[in-house]
Amino acid sequence: MKDWLAKLKVGDEVFVTRSYGQCPEVVVVSRITKAMIMTKYPQGNQYESRFRRDSGRSVGGGAWNSEYLIEPNEDHRRVVRIAKLKELIRNLRASLVVPIDEAGMSLLAADLRKYQPPVQEAK
Repeated sequence: MKDWLAKLKVGDEVFVTRSYGQCPEVVVVSRITKAMIMTKYPQGNQYESRFRRDSGRSVGGGAWNSEYLIEPNEDHRRVVRIAKLKELIRNLRASLVVPIDEAGMSLLAADLRKYQPPVQEAK
């Protein structure tokens, strides 16, 4: 059993990631049994997802649709923040009656750069 899975309690935030490479999503532990961890999305979705307590893998699904729990850390939180900002910009741009001009796009890009890690030079 993974140590961090054994220490989970109801109300803890964890990340769910999928086998096909989507951005990790934040979920909240809603129930814990001897064999399973149940989670819900914090936005109020009533659907519970079930994961094996010993491995963090989803119950059900196949190789193409498997989900698993990952331990929360700052790298995952940063990836989620960037993905949400990108989604917000896409939605804003699509909903604007007047297109964003180049100066507006430059301001948005500058804000996004604050959340990107510095580029490390190859050695």
